[in-house]
Amino acid sequence: MTDNSQDMGLKALLGSAEELEPTLSPGLIEAAYVIERTHQFNRESPIASQELGKLIEEYIGADDQG
Repeated sequence: MTDNSQDMGLKALLGSAEELEPTLSPGLIEAAYVIERTHQFNRESPIASQELGKLIEEYIGADDQG
């Protein structure tokens, strides 16, 4: 896997999120980015959607718990 600290796409997403929605977790953005990057060339597989759904459910659940 590539070093995410050097990834210009991820840096752009994090910068936009910080500007537009500063309460959004950078960890959530990075995790979603990794999922999309891993599965970006396999659009026929539901894996990316399933993993993103699970990630968001975990994020929402953790946010509800404090």
